[in-house]
Amino acid sequence: MAHTISSADGASGRPSGFASAFYNTQGRKFDTAGATEISIDFFVDSAFQSDPARIAGIWGTGFLGDGTTISAFPILEFAGGTFQVFDTIGGDSDGTGFRTLDTAPTFNFDEFVELGIVLDTVNDVFNYFIGGLHVHTEEAGGTQTIGNVILQNINTDTGVNRTVYWDNLQASSVSAVPVPAAFPLLAGALAGFGLISWRKRRVSA
Repeated sequence: MAHTISSADGASGRPSGFASAFYNTQGRKFDTAGATEISIDFFVDSAFQSDPARIAGIWGTGFLGDGTTISAFPILEFAGGTFQVFDTIGGDSDGTGFRTLDTAPTFNFDEFVELGIVLDTVNDVFNYFIGGLHVHTEEAGGTQTIGNVILQNINTDTGVNRTVYWDNLQASSVSAVPVPAAFPLLAGALAGFGLISWRKRRVSA
Protein backbone atom coordinates (compact mmCIF):
# COMPACT_ATOMS: atom_id res chain seq x y z
CA MET A 1 0.00 0.00 0.00
CA ALA A 2 1.43 3.35 -1.04
CA HIS A 3 0.83 6.06 1.57
CA THR A 4 1.58 9.56 0.28
CA ILE A 5 1.66 12.93 2.03
CA SER A 6 1.99 16.34 0.42
CA SER A 7 3.80 19.56 1.24
CA ALA A 8 0.43 21.29 0.79
CA ASP A 9 -0.72 19.51 3.97
CA GLY A 10 2.07 20.87 6.16
CA ALA A 11 1.04 23.10 9.06
CA SER A 12 1.40 26.27 7.00
CA GLY A 13 -1.06 24.97 4.43
CA ARG A 14 -3.78 23.72 6.77
CA PRO A 15 -6.75 25.65 8.21
CA SER A 16 -5.93 27.46 11.45
CA GLY A 17 -7.82 24.97 13.57
CA PHE A 18 -5.54 22.19 12.33
CA ALA A 19 -2.21 24.03 12.38
CA SER A 20 -0.69 22.36 15.45
CA ALA A 21 2.08 19.79 15.08
CA PHE A 22 -0.37 17.09 16.18
CA TYR A 23 -1.95 17.21 12.73
CA ASN A 24 1.40 16.53 11.08
CA THR A 25 0.69 12.87 11.83
CA GLN A 26 -1.33 11.92 8.77
CA GLY A 27 -2.54 8.38 8.30
CA ARG A 28 -5.33 5.86 8.14
CA LYS A 29 -7.05 4.07 11.01
CA PHE A 30 -8.16 0.44 11.03
CA ASP A 31 -10.42 -0.96 13.75
CA THR A 32 -8.96 -4.05 15.44
CA ALA A 33 -11.41 -4.62 18.32
CA GLY A 34 -10.13 -7.31 20.70
CA ALA A 35 -6.61 -7.45 19.31
CA THR A 36 -3.58 -8.09 21.50
CA GLU A 37 -1.02 -8.34 18.68
CA ILE A 38 -0.50 -6.11 15.63
CA SER A 39 2.11 -6.13 12.88
CA ILE A 40 2.94 -4.51 9.54
CA ASP A 41 5.72 -4.70 6.97
CA PHE A 42 7.39 -1.32 6.43
CA PHE A 43 9.62 -0.50 3.44
CA VAL A 44 12.75 1.22 4.79
CA ASP A 45 13.68 3.50 1.92
CA SER A 46 17.35 4.47 1.77
CA ALA A 47 16.17 8.07 1.32
CA PHE A 48 15.20 7.98 5.01
CA GLN A 49 18.71 7.11 6.18
CA SER A 50 20.04 10.66 6.48
CA ASP A 51 16.72 12.32 7.36
CA PRO A 52 16.75 13.43 11.03
CA ALA A 53 12.97 13.83 11.15
CA ARG A 54 10.24 11.44 12.21
CA ILE A 55 9.20 9.52 9.09
CA ALA A 56 6.41 7.00 9.68
CA GLY A 57 5.17 4.40 12.11
CA ILE A 58 2.51 2.01 13.33
CA TRP A 59 0.38 3.41 16.16
CA GLY A 60 -1.99 1.44 18.35
CA THR A 61 -4.71 2.63 20.71
CA GLY A 62 -4.93 0.61 23.92
CA PHE A 63 -8.18 0.25 25.86
CA LEU A 64 -9.07 -0.89 29.36
CA GLY A 65 -11.38 -3.84 29.89
CA ASP A 66 -14.50 -1.72 29.36
CA GLY A 67 -13.49 -1.34 25.71
CA THR A 68 -14.04 2.43 25.71
CA THR A 69 -11.47 3.98 28.08
CA ILE A 70 -8.17 4.73 26.33
CA SER A 71 -5.22 3.55 28.40
CA ALA A 72 -2.13 3.73 26.18
CA PHE A 73 -0.71 4.51 22.76
CA PRO A 74 1.83 1.85 21.75
CA ILE A 75 3.85 3.35 18.90
CA LEU A 76 6.77 1.99 16.88
CA GLU A 77 8.14 4.39 14.27
CA PHE A 78 11.11 5.23 12.09
CA ALA A 79 12.92 8.49 12.91
CA GLY A 80 16.46 9.83 12.62
CA GLY A 81 17.72 6.87 10.61
CA THR A 82 16.46 4.15 12.99
CA PHE A 83 13.44 3.05 15.01
CA GLN A 84 12.04 4.37 18.28
CA VAL A 85 9.09 3.63 20.57
CA PHE A 86 6.71 5.87 22.48
CA ASP A 87 6.67 5.70 26.27
CA THR A 88 2.94 5.06 26.57
CA ILE A 89 2.67 5.88 30.28
CA GLY A 90 5.30 8.10 31.83
CA GLY A 91 6.93 10.07 29.04
CA ASP A 92 10.65 10.25 28.47
CA SER A 93 13.17 12.35 30.36
CA ASP A 94 13.54 14.67 27.38
CA GLY A 95 9.82 15.38 27.40
CA THR A 96 9.11 14.02 23.93
CA GLY A 97 7.69 10.72 25.09
CA PHE A 98 9.87 8.73 22.66
CA ARG A 99 12.57 6.30 23.75
CA THR A 100 15.48 4.57 22.10
CA LEU A 101 15.23 0.78 21.94
CA ASP A 102 16.65 -1.65 24.49
CA THR A 103 18.14 -3.72 21.67
CA ALA A 104 19.50 -2.28 18.42
CA PRO A 105 17.14 -3.19 15.56
CA THR A 106 18.31 -5.23 12.58
CA PHE A 107 17.01 -4.11 9.19
CA ASN A 108 18.20 -3.31 5.66
CA PHE A 109 17.51 -0.17 3.71
CA ASP A 110 15.46 -0.58 0.53
CA GLU A 111 13.79 -3.69 1.97
CA PHE A 112 10.65 -4.45 3.94
CA VAL A 113 10.99 -5.17 7.66
CA GLU A 114 8.23 -6.48 9.91
CA LEU A 115 7.20 -4.27 12.85
CA GLY A 116 5.21 -5.85 15.66
CA ILE A 117 3.60 -4.86 18.96
CA VAL A 118 2.40 -7.57 21.35
CA LEU A 119 0.29 -6.83 24.43
CA ASP A 120 1.05 -9.12 27.39
CA THR A 121 -1.97 -8.65 29.68
CA VAL A 122 -0.58 -10.96 32.36
CA ASN A 123 2.56 -8.87 32.90
CA ASP A 124 0.87 -5.61 31.83
CA VAL A 125 3.46 -4.70 29.19
CA PHE A 126 3.79 -4.06 25.48
CA ASN A 127 6.60 -5.97 23.76
CA TYR A 128 8.00 -4.50 20.55
CA PHE A 129 9.52 -6.51 17.69
CA ILE A 130 11.48 -5.56 14.57
CA GLY A 131 12.17 -8.29 12.05
CA GLY A 132 10.99 -10.86 14.60
CA LEU A 133 13.53 -9.68 17.21
CA HIS A 134 12.29 -8.46 20.59
CA VAL A 135 13.74 -4.94 20.93
CA HIS A 136 11.83 -3.21 23.74
CA THR A 137 9.30 -3.53 26.57
CA GLU A 138 7.01 -0.79 27.91
CA GLU A 139 4.41 -0.86 30.68
CA ALA A 140 0.83 -1.08 29.42
CA GLY A 141 -1.11 0.70 32.17
CA GLY A 142 -3.80 -1.94 32.49
CA THR A 143 -4.47 -2.15 28.76
CA GLN A 144 -6.55 -5.17 27.79
CA THR A 145 -6.91 -4.74 24.02
CA ILE A 146 -5.52 -2.79 21.08
CA GLY A 147 -8.74 -1.40 19.63
CA ASN A 148 -7.38 0.21 16.50
CA VAL A 149 -4.23 0.67 14.43
CA ILE A 150 -3.18 3.88 12.69
CA LEU A 151 -0.56 3.85 9.96
CA GLN A 152 1.09 7.26 10.07
CA ASN A 153 3.19 9.15 7.53
CA ILE A 154 4.53 12.17 9.41
CA ASN A 155 4.46 15.59 7.78
CA THR A 156 6.28 18.74 8.93
CA ASP A 157 5.30 22.32 9.70
CA THR A 158 6.66 23.52 6.37
CA GLY A 159 5.39 20.47 4.51
CA VAL A 160 7.05 17.51 2.81
CA ASN A 161 6.30 15.31 -0.18
CA ARG A 162 6.83 11.66 0.76
CA THR A 163 5.51 8.20 -0.02
CA VAL A 164 5.97 5.27 2.33
CA TYR A 165 5.00 1.69 1.62
CA TRP A 166 3.19 -0.72 3.94
CA ASP A 167 2.24 -4.37 3.47
CA ASN A 168 0.69 -7.32 5.32
CA LEU A 169 -1.12 -5.54 8.14
CA GLN A 170 -2.22 -8.19 10.64
CA ALA A 171 -4.04 -8.14 13.95
CA SER A 172 -5.00 -11.00 16.25
CA SER A 173 -6.08 -11.88 19.75
CA VAL A 174 -3.79 -14.35 21.50
CA SER A 175 -3.40 -15.31 25.15
CA ALA A 176 -0.24 -13.89 26.75
CA VAL A 177 2.85 -16.04 26.18
CA PRO A 178 6.46 -15.48 27.25
CA VAL A 179 8.83 -13.27 25.26
CA PRO A 180 10.41 -13.96 22.80
CA ALA A 181 7.95 -16.72 21.94
CA ALA A 182 4.99 -14.38 21.58
CA PHE A 183 5.53 -12.75 18.23
CA PRO A 184 6.15 -15.80 16.01
CA LEU A 185 2.69 -17.07 16.97
CA LEU A 186 1.01 -14.08 15.36
CA ALA A 187 0.69 -15.45 11.85
CA GLY A 188 -1.01 -18.63 13.03
CA ALA A 189 -3.42 -17.10 15.54
CA LEU A 190 -5.86 -15.06 13.53
CA ALA A 191 -9.22 -16.36 14.74
CA GLY A 192 -11.72 -14.46 16.82
CA PHE A 193 -12.36 -11.13 15.13
CA GLY A 194 -10.98 -11.03 11.62
CA LEU A 195 -7.71 -10.32 9.85
CA ILE A 196 -6.54 -7.28 7.94
CA SER A 197 -3.83 -7.98 5.40
CA TRP A 198 -2.23 -6.95 2.15
CA ARG A 199 -0.33 -9.25 -0.15
CA LYS A 200 3.33 -8.26 -0.43
CA ARG A 201 4.23 -6.10 -3.39
CA ARG A 202 7.61 -5.31 -4.81
CA VAL A 203 8.73 -1.72 -4.52
CA SER A 204 11.31 -0.12 -6.76
CA ALA A 205 13.93 1.87 -4.85
